[in-house]
Amino acid sequence: MKAKCYAMGFYFNDDFRIHINLSNYAWNIIYEDMFNFCRDELNSVSGFINDIILNFYQDANASLQIRCDEISSNYEELLSEVNLNTKVDPSILYSVIDFATTSFKSKVIEELNTYTKDSHKKIKLRNATAKMLQDSQEDSYYDGNAGSYIKALLEEYTRLPFIKREAIFCKQHFEIINNAIHNRKQLRITTRTGKEFEAIPFKIMSDRLGIFNYLVAIDSTSRQPVAYRISKVNLKIISKNGKIDKHYENIINQKLLESDVSFLTKDNIRAVIKLDKYGIQKYNSQLHMRPSYTEILEGDRYVFNCSEDQIKFYFIKFGSSAVIEEPIKLAKSVRNFYKYALDRYQKTHNFDD
Repeated sequence: MKAKCYAMGFYFNDDFRIHINLSNYAWNIIYEDMFNFCRDELNSVSGFINDIILNFYQDANASLQIRCDEISSNYEELLSEVNLNTKVDPSILYSVIDFATTSFKSKVIEELNTYTKDSHKKIKLRNATAKMLQDSQEDSYYDGNAGSYIKALLEEYTRLPFIKREAIFCKQHFEIINNAIHNRKQLRITTRTGKEFEAIPFKIMSDRLGIFNYLVAIDSTSRQPVAYRISKVNLKIISKNGKIDKHYENIINQKLLESDVSFLTKDNIRAVIKLDKYGIQKYNSQLHMRPSYTEILEGDRYVFNCSEDQIKFYFIKFGSSAVIEEPIKLAKSVRNFYKYALDRYQKTHNFDD
């Protein structure tokens, strides 16, 4: 039998392997996030969970000692100012603080008790994760069981909106970007396909529907606005100086008025699309990835200045209600998409009509 390692009340085997038991909902989200955030070589459950634990524990409500210390500190500062003016009995002030922390703990624990234990897996803790648990003071809230604390962290994490989970996983990326902006340095950006670019970072922002996190920047070579989904790239600060002045800031803001950040690219095209009455209704109601038109020509022909990808992704679901007139190359590409789909259906079902 392996010896136990005790860590401020938390315990786990000396090989740092522990069982965690999560709800099916939490496991499903974890596997989805692994697929969305990780490179193939990083796709291990233990590795992903270690990343989330280390990136999230300081901000999680499940870290009850950290949150209660924060609440106490905030209340003490506020109530000390009140006491200077009113001379309230200090015991009353501390009763208020105790009530606030106790109420918070009760609310969090009540929520934690609603999480089911549907399936368990054994994960291996990294040295850094084990060290965090050894230094933690959360043990008294979880009966000294590190697995219970980790379950609480992960169940809370999986119930956050996607964009917040992406930001947690990419915490170090956010720090690199903010550090580069603060120190006016450029970034070397490596995509999943291995392509490298250098850019001057402007800011972090989400798309219009608040789904993904993007780095907005000026490409160092073309001097055009670009955007990269943060979870899809690797980032490194380089020694080159980088500062975006008012001129380039205005260019970026103008591009963002014309196109969602997810399609912020130097490769914009002029596209003319004829919409019928159903197409106009769809355009007015379907906001996700919707490009902004620059003018309306006679015959309900809408002009767009955006990327080919945005035109395809947005209008291809409109079917015959949106017909691309210009450019011809894009029109042929969409025509071929529909033709291929038609051929597949014909071969599968052998329709006669």
